[in-house]
Amino acid sequence: MRHTKALLAGSILGFCPVAILYTGGFWDPLLSVFIWASFSTIGYLLVRRKDEIQNSNPWWSVLHVFLVVGGAFLGAHTELPYPEDLAIALSFLILGVGWASMLIGIQMRHEMSETRTESSTLTAD
Repeated sequence: MRHTKALLAGSILGFCPVAILYTGGFWDPLLSVFIWASFSTIGYLLVRRKDEIQNSNPWWSVLHVFLVVGGAFLGAHTELPYPEDLAIALSFLILGVGWASMLIGIQMRHEMSETRTESSTLTAD
């Protein structure tokens, strides 16, 4: 059941930024695919690893949000010499890739801890 909810959340969250960009007049298929993929990964992994995220040290979450949001909105701002709609698309991409990377790291740690638990159970017999 949780897997189905995670897939649904990933599908919905992945669609949102692409729809926002499309209604705003920006359409670059390749960039849109990567924005969709990153936000879909975020939605999927947020549902799957919600408990681990809530129990983590808040310092790392604050640092991550500061870096990702700062990079997205201060690094790719609209005053750079490219169109404003591209700046908004790049901000979505930076947000998506940054948050997806954090959640992929949490998923990797979860899988490593499961593997270690299974191997220690096997050696104890």
